[in-house]
Amino acid sequence: RSTFLIDSNGNLAREWRGVKVKGHAQEVLEAAQSLHDAS
Repeated sequence: RSTFLIDSNGNLAREWRGVKVKGHAQEVLEAAQSLHDAS
């Protein structure tokens, strides 16, 4: 399983590979919020 976070310009901002389900959604949410706050 892999997850990719794309910024508003269409660039790869972060990627997670071989993730485990437990806690992953929260980690992605926090990364997305940080990306949003930085823009």
